Amino acid sequence: MYMKEDNLYEEEEGKGRLRNQASLGAGIVVFVCMVSLVSWSVYRGCTRGLMREELRWSDPDALPWEEHKWLMYSEKLGGGRPEVFEGQPEILKGLGYKAKLHKKGETCGEIKLGVRLDGTVEGEWSGEFERSEPAMKRYTTVRNKERRYVSNSFRGNIVRTKIYSDEEGQDRSKLYFIARGELLLEEFDYQMGDSHRIRGDVYVTGWMGSEYNVEGKLYVCWGNLFKEAMKRRSARERGEESEELDILAPGTVEVFEWEGSP
Repeated sequence: MYMKEDNLYEEEEGKGRLRNQASLGAGIVVFVCMVSLVSWSVYRGCTRGLMREELRWSDPDALPWEEHKWLMYSEKLGGGRPEVFEGQPEILKGLGYKAKLHKKGETCGEIKLGVRLDGTVEGEWSGEFERSEPAMKRYTTVRNKERRYVSNSFRGNIVRTKIYSDEEGQDRSKLYFIARGELLLEEFDYQMGDSHRIRGDVYVTGWMGSEYNVEGKLYVCWGNLFKEAMKRRSARERGEESEELDILAPGTVEVFEWEGSP
């Protein structure tokens, strides 16, 4: 009789342990769910914080190699459709552009650019142009033998916080984007009669209007101007004298304009 009672007691004790373990497991699940919910709320709060109007800024004189902090690419945009400020064009689907590159009214090449649903900007360009300083030379983008088009590509993203500004004032409805890539050009020297290949950087910037029309620029840079700009800034921070980079100096930068609609 006592053995039966002992067995019953042990059985009830075992059931109690199982109930305690089940309660503990349920508590852990609830705790994990609460932590996840709080983390998501904090993330959403930070994301929405980025859309605060007071965080918007305008610098019409900024050059693209001075805006590297805005080159985020898709892995930092958070995926999905990015939020924009009220009045700016929403990226509801992928957009594609194909336009001519111009300089002083002369057509110098072509650009192809796409804006993805997540705000990523990608594209490539081709062209041929001449420079008379410091010597008369012709530059041609080098084609990739494995593809029909050129290998001079670029990648970047939209920057929703920058405000368009010109001599007429600000236009807060336009959406800015910036992209960077490496370039490969064939340089022909008319005086020497020979050619060789050179490398550098290419930057593409643009402003998208309410109808998704874009006005943009493409910067062909001889050398790494971002690195040079950082050297000058570091020198100024150390109290040393440093001359500003003259982008109009011969052999420094070539700027082309373009515009297009999807």
